[in-house]
Amino acid sequence: LLVEEDRAPPTLWGAGRQLRRTMPGLKRVGWIHHLRSSEPRSWAANLLYRWIERRYLASLDAFIFNSRTTAASVRRLGLTASPSIVAVPGADRLAVSIDPQIIETRAHGTGPLHVLFLGSLISRKGLLPLVDAIALLPLGAADLVIVGSPEADPAYVRRVHRRIGRLRLGPLVRFLGPLDGAALVQIMRQAQVLAMP
Repeated sequence: LLVEEDRAPPTLWGAGRQLRRTMPGLKRVGWIHHLRSSEPRSWAANLLYRWIERRYLASLDAFIFNSRTTAASVRRLGLTASPSIVAVPGADRLAVSIDPQIIETRAHGTGPLHVLFLGSLISRKGLLPLVDAIALLPLGAADLVIVGSPEADPAYVRRVHRRIGRLRLGPLVRFLGPLDGAALVQIMRQAQVLAMP
């Protein structure tokens, strides 16, 4: 059994097909998070992505999807996506609770609104629209903390930095990189809003 993640580069997809030729009993299972053809881009570019994804997905024997939405997007490509299972994310891995009184106090506190963005710094996560939204507020009404790895799409991260500079938001925005465990819990406790554009 070979489990292939959909985020792997296409060169590895070819390797999976080669392995099947050398190992006739091999079953290939796709671990599918998100189709690139469902992202906003030009019609022609997404046509090419759909063609590539359809060819790759049709070569698989079974699927593991992270959501029903992802499974439906594969079916929209004209594939049966069977056998398959939807393996939704598990419970809160940080296992943190917060007292409702603390939430109440924080909600009525003075000073800027503390906004947290937590995720991969890639276009489809919507960080640029969030930066633009912060810029629409009166100066100092909100600050933004960005938690996530900048390595997935460095060009996009450079665009975000340029936009922050152009909008003169530098003092209001902090990039903390990827965090986990106690450090992430601390940042989440300080935030008043978790923004997921």
